[in-house]
Amino acid sequence: MQDTNLTPTKTCPNLSNTFNIEYRFTGTSIELINNTGGGFFSKDPISIDDLIDVMPHREFTSVDLRSALKGRSLNTSGFVLAVLLAEGMAIRVPGKRYKFVRALNIGQDVDRDTAPTPKTPPKKSIFDLSESS
Repeated sequence: MQDTNLTPTKTCPNLSNTFNIEYRFTGTSIELINNTGGGFFSKDPISIDDLIDVMPHREFTSVDLRSALKGRSLNTSGFVLAVLLAEGMAIRVPGKRYKFVRALNIGQDVDRDTAPTPKTPPKKSIFDLSESS
């Protein structure tokens, strides 16, 4: 078992990018430490293997992770998914704010600049007021 006192804490944005989540990633588990949004969450270590086991091989949301988080606050699944995104273990589906896919090389170090993304192009919203080039 890795000593979490030697593992530095990290910070990432939540899925809606409105507040930050402080966490510890040991390589075998995720431990949520704090969040600046004030929501409740479980501080118990969460096994990476348990999360990988429930991550489907299709688009998914944080709800799909809940079976690995039984007995924990409902916020925990969204916070954990934000950490998986920050650690390169999940990739946001382009054009879909809360849909994700597993990283192909999950469990290994990932360069997020070169990580593959789904081929589905984002749909332009009729409400997009930004100027087209």
